[in-house]
Amino acid sequence: MDDAALPTRIPLFPLPSVVLLPTAVIPLHIFEPRYRLMVRRCLDGTGVFGMVLTRDGGPEADATERPLHEVGAAGRIVDHEPVGPARDGRMNILVRGERRFRIRAVDRAEPYLVAEVSYLAAPPAPAAREAEGRERLGKLFREFLAHCVGDTEAALDRLGTLTELGDAVDFCASLLDLSLRRRQAILETLDTGERLESLVSEIEARMRAIRLKALEKRFPKAGFSAN
Repeated sequence: MDDAALPTRIPLFPLPSVVLLPTAVIPLHIFEPRYRLMVRRCLDGTGVFGMVLTRDGGPEADATERPLHEVGAAGRIVDHEPVGPARDGRMNILVRGERRFRIRAVDRAEPYLVAEVSYLAAPPAPAAREAEGRERLGKLFREFLAHCVGDTEAALDRLGTLTELGDAVDFCASLLDLSLRRRQAILETLDTGERLESLVSEIEARMRAIRLKALEKRFPKAGFSAN
């Protein structure tokens, strides 16, 4: 998406357990009154709001009072449906990650946080390196998905529609069960090559573990080591 189409003043949805990556599509259940209001206003406007991971502020701290990571991702509501018999504004929404941003200022005048943000872009890479990286990632990810359950064909189809290496890396990362710390690190890494190498290392480590487990099943007393 062209950054010019994204507003630079956006409502924030801070969460302690979700990191949204560009290209990822995630479901959210909206039930707090302030976020019902926020989502209604988003649906009446651009459909865009920012998701940002909170830092630890203690178990009793409200999400809007906790310190925030400076880098988050703009998400666009791509589908929504009301829930609950009273139709009181609670809803389920699907949000697609659009672009990384850095928070410049936070306004607390509304019931929810509103931020001034600047959008972040990766340094340009040579076309040949982009093509080589996409081929490398695609081959490895297909091999990894062959050992996974779920709708792997849909994942591969979506991966095939992503023409930029950075988007492909983010999409593949979004499908892995990564820790919040790793997801936030990927979000904060602008250099596409660095993100690619980090993700490739992660997938290769998982592939080694898968192969080791397969060998242990075939030869249970062989005493294989992961090293």
